[in-house]
Amino acid sequence: MGVADLYNGQLTGLSTLHRDGTCTLDRVADWLFLYANVAVENLGVSGGALHRPRVSSGMVSVVVEVDATVSSVALYFVARADVYSLQADMDQFIISEFGKIDVRIDGLGPLDYLVSPLAEAVANLVRDDVSELLETKVKQAIQDALNETPWSMFE
Repeated sequence: MGVADLYNGQLTGLSTLHRDGTCTLDRVADWLFLYANVAVENLGVSGGALHRPRVSSGMVSVVVEVDATVSSVALYFVARADVYSLQADMDQFIISEFGKIDVRIDGLGPLDYLVSPLAEAVANLVRDDVSELLETKVKQAIQDALNETPWSMFE
């Protein structure tokens, strides 16, 4: 049985993050709400320069290069903060669009031309599952950062 490991990857394209619709800041009672639509284009994922993915089967091990690009990702989020305690939380984080995934594999010789389209097809088949996973993981990571950040500068 074969094994593929992907670790120490790199995410590129976050510099294209932009507002992609309405963005509203409202105060309701003791709460401040931020409603925003944002998007990013050509989000790239690749194996790290020093740590390439490795494919193993039995005694044979091959180091390959895997690059993937997501054409676009759009999301809607709602963040809220208590105006007195400055406690903030991510109320909603919804990926509203998760574009086509292009995958390129290099390092398997002639098999690159067979494996790349297959990997791309599989990636696009599980696109909705990846989107849901990212929603929960990224929302939790943002919430963890909000919980850890000292906000004393606003007191």
